[in-house]
Amino acid sequence: MDDIRAGMRTLVEMPWIGLTIAVAGITNITLAGPIESAMPLLVKENLNGDVGVLGMIGSLTAAGSVGAAVILGTRARLRHRARLIYGPWIALVLAASAMGLPIGVAGVALAALVIGACETALGLAWTSALQDHVPADRLGRVYSLDALGSYLLIPVGYLVAGIASDSLGPGPVFVAGGLVSAIVLAAAFSLRQVRSLD
Repeated sequence: MDDIRAGMRTLVEMPWIGLTIAVAGITNITLAGPIESAMPLLVKENLNGDVGVLGMIGSLTAAGSVGAAVILGTRARLRHRARLIYGPWIALVLAASAMGLPIGVAGVALAALVIGACETALGLAWTSALQDHVPADRLGRVYSLDALGSYLLIPVGYLVAGIASDSLGPGPVFVAGGLVSAIVLAAAFSLRQVRSLD
């Protein structure tokens, strides 16, 4: 219990951590659900594609991730990490939203590349911020709370996106999930406690 209290105290002392974990929890409902559970249906119904198209989308997401890791890996130190976290995150959710529009295979492929790059960029900036700002003796506790808060509701997102895709089609689920995520992210980034993170 003392470990949990110490971790929670850190979230209170550094509100940008708790706010970002809460945002991650929400966007893992509104965004991870469509991307993970509705993508095969999107490929089949909206793109008239098969498993090859689905594999290409996954490969391009991975390629974007590798590219972002290489670029950020050349920097000795990351600065302005609030922008490095939230900027790519907003770009990511808008790219996911665009996947639900009639942009064809080429458009979805480009969006997948953007999603991979942005996901890695924000993840590296987030990890860097935690390692620089959280005292070493509390870092493991904060990482545990981060994992719990960020990923706890992902199965809910899968369920909601699956049901909504069956009844509405995958396109509206991607568009709505991305736009709701963008609103949540913009609201969080507007808070001084978040924007002050360097």
